[in-house]
Amino acid sequence: MKKLAQGRHATGSARTRRTLAQQPVAPLGSVYPVRPGELMQIDSTPLDVAIELDDGIIGRVELTALVDVATRTICAAVIQPTTKAVDASLLLAKCLTPEMMRPGWPEAISMAASALPYRSMRSIDERLEGAADKPVITPETSVWDHGKAYLSNTFKASCRSPGISIQPAHLDTPADFSEDSVIPNYG
Repeated sequence: MKKLAQGRHATGSARTRRTLAQQPVAPLGSVYPVRPGELMQIDSTPLDVAIELDDGIIGRVELTALVDVATRTICAAVIQPTTKAVDASLLLAKCLTPEMMRPGWPEAISMAASALPYRSMRSIDERLEGAADKPVITPETSVWDHGKAYLSNTFKASCRSPGISIQPAHLDTPADFSEDSVIPNYG
């Protein structure tokens, strides 16, 4: 019995068996990006934290993050009661915009103090004046699940405007977003 069930999870969780059954065969396996921005993943997950919302009601919030798969960098994140298309579009804008130094931040985290060629970069893009040393990664391809916020015309237009290719994950294929993924899929 042990030899027949090996690697099949025959006595394990039904969810594990379904997930394994839905994985693509080897030729359609994982994509391994090699440069920053080549493949970005965006997803939302509910946080198990009770907060008081603006209207005084106690509720939960969702964390939505945009992650660069090659560097495993969280380029932008937002916490909202529910993720809307404008929130997902805001993540793209945050990813493409340098973070400005705030009062009280140490000078050591400024872009001027980094090992990057700050003067030549500033001559090309004046937005870097007074910027923090936060990576600005330009997405080439964005992968997302089939949440309403990502299927909206608002989010798709936000991706197309700077030339970002959009790639929805395959339906009923958890391996697209969970196996080698940076952002776990919780449901």
